[in-house]
Amino acid sequence: MRLLTIEELSKADGEVRIGNVTEEIQTSSSRSELRRVLRGRTNTGTLINFCETLQINYSAMVEEMVRYIQRTVADELRVPTNSSELGLLPVEQFTKLEIPVPDFQSTDVFQIHRARCTGTNTFRNAALRNDWIWIQVGGVDSCGDLRGRCVARLLGLFKIRNVRSKAGGVTRLALVQVLDPVNSGRFYNMSGHIRVCKRSSGRDMRIVNIGVVIG
Repeated sequence: MRLLTIEELSKADGEVRIGNVTEEIQTSSSRSELRRVLRGRTNTGTLINFCETLQINYSAMVEEMVRYIQRTVADELRVPTNSSELGLLPVEQFTKLEIPVPDFQSTDVFQIHRARCTGTNTFRNAALRNDWIWIQVGGVDSCGDLRGRCVARLLGLFKIRNVRSKAGGVTRLALVQVLDPVNSGRFYNMSGHIRVCKRSSGRDMRIVNIGVVIG
């Protein structure tokens, strides 16, 4: 486990020194927007190659990409919605996402949580590892006692670059399988737990910006 203060996370050039090891942590000038970091690059290719590697239907992937593009501000993501153009954009695949999470009862000390996503590959010659995560999908008034949070499983981590636009730009995304809260996300009185389940109908695959992954 590694604890970092906001000052350490906000150092110039995003560089953090831990003991004798220097690690690059991408940071934001705003303390409320500490950035997540993708690590463990494994493959470089196109969106088509990415789908082949993860054994995901390309048409379903494009459909989710278009939904994501339509949900985001145009200036933030300048990726084409044409399926042919999307499929040829450069994509880099990663196996780890580093997430700054506030330490217990602290507002200025953070733990770096590492979420793994090996896709169809094994983790250290053992089983596949595609971790469960929390994502922020709405305001604190949504999802009942979950306060806008949702449980999801990582299916893929990737960076997509728009080389077809003069503005260019790189977007860091996560492909996730979303679970639905039972009882509208409310605590059960008997157990004190909140239950979630797989979706019985409809799409459960979703693309999100890594910035909404909170733990």
